[in-house]
Amino acid sequence: MNFSFAQLGKNAWALFSHVFLQLPDIFFNSIPAFGPLYHVSIPFVCVGIIVFTIQLFREKNIEIQTQMLALWGFLVTGIWVGLITYEVNINRVNIIFYPIILLCAYGIGLTVRKWKKLWPVVAAAYGISSILFFGTYFTTYAEESRQYYNKDFMEAVAEADSL
Repeated sequence: MNFSFAQLGKNAWALFSHVFLQLPDIFFNSIPAFGPLYHVSIPFVCVGIIVFTIQLFREKNIEIQTQMLALWGFLVTGIWVGLITYEVNINRVNIIFYPIILLCAYGIGLTVRKWKKLWPVVAAAYGISSILFFGTYFTTYAEESRQYYNKDFMEAVAEADSL
């Protein structure tokens, strides 16, 4: 419990930069070119959080508001965990990605409903991102990340076992 405002500031910046800006974290947490979510998701996450929060406080039906409050509370809990966790990284704050993904989907839904002609653009952006992600993940990233997963060690053990 060594609280300091300096550490709180570092945690806040790490949380914001790794989760919301999707800047690079530890190499094996996410592919730098794509972030934990695709970079195309950042505006949808922002739209989702802002509009969802506004609608939460405007909602008159207490049952719907309670359901919305549960998701909002989940997001706030993730933010809180990110702020109090020492040297926060994506692994240590992964609880926040469940509400972030839901709010991103909410933002996509809002955007596509408001501007129906954007649906093919959004679908193409995520489709292209997926193709590029899988192409990178199974080629260059697989080669670069093998040191983190003891690939050479496992090959040596298999070779020794065969002898």
